[in-house]
Amino acid sequence: MSRVPNRRQPKQRQLGIWIGLGISLILVSIFAVIFFTIWSRQNTVNNANLGRSTSQSATSKSQTESTVSSSTTTSQAGTIFPSTLLGTWSIYDQNMQTQIRMTFSENGKVETVIGNAQYISQVKQTIQVGSGLYRYVLEDDSQTAALSPGAQIGGAYVKYDFGIRISSDGIQPVIWQAASNESFDYSQPLQSREDLILTKNGTSTDKTSSPIREDRSVDTRSLTTEQVNNWAIAAYRQENGTDSSNSDYQASSWMGDDHLVYIRVRPSSQSTSPAATGGYYRVNANGYLEESTDSGQVWTVISRYYLY
Repeated sequence: MSRVPNRRQPKQRQLGIWIGLGISLILVSIFAVIFFTIWSRQNTVNNANLGRSTSQSATSKSQTESTVSSSTTTSQAGTIFPSTLLGTWSIYDQNMQTQIRMTFSENGKVETVIGNAQYISQVKQTIQVGSGLYRYVLEDDSQTAALSPGAQIGGAYVKYDFGIRISSDGIQPVIWQAASNESFDYSQPLQSREDLILTKNGTSTDKTSSPIREDRSVDTRSLTTEQVNNWAIAAYRQENGTDSSNSDYQASSWMGDDHLVYIRVRPSSQSTSPAATGGYYRVNANGYLEESTDSGQVWTVISRYYLY
């Protein structure tokens, strides 16, 4: 018996091939969609990160430039003293009968001349604590007398801080006082002297004819260098005409080998007295002022009480 060929098998086989191809295409399409979706999302994330990085970099650069610019401005414009304070300020003080001169330099140096005495302070910084009001931050070993001319300060369990007030009238040294265990109240300064207002290159016509006064309450055996110098100058003026002031003269004093204080009086460079030549003085053991006209060979008492 012979077999009859099955014609359906080739058709079924072709159909299977087409179905397989279709499934493969579908799978490939699915994988392509999945890949494209993942790639697209990753690209979006990368672009976002890049944007944030660029923004952060720009912000950082801007902040850096701002900091550098600010630092440079401070360095260029900043000085220890306000620019309006720099220079020399002065006044003729009627109470002390002498010229007071304060010079403020860019390096923080304050040089104060009171009559014939000189004081120097070194300021590290000035801090504004009010309108036109500044306090000093001092270097170690600064002489506070340079910062508070004419002030009388002292006492136990108290401390002081120093500063300056700047106004349209001039400058005025100020002081702050507090108990040793308390903080300073910088809103409540004390003027070193209410009438002591120095002006830029200030002068006074009073200095050409200031009177000589006598003070018997002063212990002449316990004088400061400034008092000794002023006493000798006043005595010289009393003997040689009073048409001048203490600021027309300068005095230098020292302790001799005999433990007595000697003073040499000479005309200052600002002297307006044409007859001024100078004198030689000392304070003896009794506290009297003596004068010598022969280079110290003979001494004569010329004043038993303090003159200024």
